[in-house]
Amino acid sequence: MMDVGFSKTEIAVIVKALFTASSLVGSVLGGILMVRLGLLRSMLAFGVLQAVSNLLYCALALAGKNWLIMVAAVTIEHLAAAMGGIALVALIMALCDVRYSAFQYALLSVLALLPRYSLGYPAGWVADHGGWYVYYVMSFVLAFPGLIMVYLSRRKIDALDRMRSQERP
Repeated sequence: MMDVGFSKTEIAVIVKALFTASSLVGSVLGGILMVRLGLLRSMLAFGVLQAVSNLLYCALALAGKNWLIMVAAVTIEHLAAAMGGIALVALIMALCDVRYSAFQYALLSVLALLPRYSLGYPAGWVADHGGWYVYYVMSFVLAFPGLIMVYLSRRKIDALDRMRSQERP
């Protein structure tokens, strides 16, 4: 955001407030929508929303310092990330066997975070060599393999969702 003209103070005051508020709203909204949509449709919808939120940063990179685009990008990104986080936790919980849930949950949580920590250098390289626009286009495109995996696993995810809904009192 500094590369498009926002100051550190503007980022600290505006972005952090938007981050916090939209993450809280996204968590609540994600939980409500998960109940209505089910696990599979939530994962697909929230994943698409997360991917599309990256395109707002493409618009910001092209537009330069634009408050409306910045507010929309940050708000929608963190709203979608929180909603996606809710769906991911629900999937991990559904995959865990009650007898080994603590170990399995910890293992699956770590595996889910691996890309976040292992792709830092390549992501930085893309941003440095291609610019922010290319970086966010790549992040949009890289969402598709995950969405395709969810779609290809749809029967298994639906079965997990049905099984868990039958266990609820």
